[in-house]
Amino acid sequence: GPTHTNGIFNMHGRPVFDGPVSSRAPTINMWGGGPPTTDPVFNGGLQLGADPIPFPGTPPNALIQAAGNGGESFTGDTQVTLLSNGTMRVTNSARRLNNQVMPLPGNGALYVSGGNLTLQGTLNGQLTIGTDRDVRIANPVVYAADPVQNPNSDDLMGIVAGRNVVVTSQAPQNVRIDAAIMALSTSFMVETWNQAPPRGILTLYGGVIQKHRGPVGTFDTNTGKRVTGYQKDYRYDTRLRAISPPFFPLTGAYEPVVWDENR
Repeated sequence: GPTHTNGIFNMHGRPVFDGPVSSRAPTINMWGGGPPTTDPVFNGGLQLGADPIPFPGTPPNALIQAAGNGGESFTGDTQVTLLSNGTMRVTNSARRLNNQVMPLPGNGALYVSGGNLTLQGTLNGQLTIGTDRDVRIANPVVYAADPVQNPNSDDLMGIVAGRNVVVTSQAPQNVRIDAAIMALSTSFMVETWNQAPPRGILTLYGGVIQKHRGPVGTFDTNTGKRVTGYQKDYRYDTRLRAISPPFFPLTGAYEPVVWDENR
């Protein structure tokens, strides 16, 4: 998918970009000085010195209003487990809910104010969840109908965090997230990115929009061997070119793809 940064790209090895790549900076930082140590491939073209893309600073009012009018709105820390039958289990002390089974919001909007939102499970339907704080992911978040195997899948998830979207230290060795992700204050990141031993693969199928590139692991620049955290496997959901999750914050200037304010 298309990739943009308002900062400058730092690259190592031989990353392959099949979609268009653009950067506000006039250059790319090539670790090791360039080929053969670093030799990126831009199959979709490269534009340096591109115009910056504006970045929203707060969760969108449309999502908040929709959650309060036909959706689901919560206050304080909230846990949501998506169920493959099109429902969800919710824990929220303010509403005295403890693993309460509920239907997905009728209009596809769920918002948490004044608390973190912990998310996991299998989505059967279309949903955008948001919070003014962190979205925390301790287990996979996947679609009931995998669009990789079934191009006709209509399952679609949007995740909007006023702060960070965090893969927690409790997450399994390998974890997959199917979603268009937006981290408005900082990053999509791993909580224990700098702790050994290295873990497995972090698969994101969808897209990520973040203010700053979030760390998910480290590697030895001499050998390319991973030292801590996850190995990335980020794949663009091409359906996002035509459709978007309900009330997901879009403008004419950007779409849900891999996008960093500073990378």
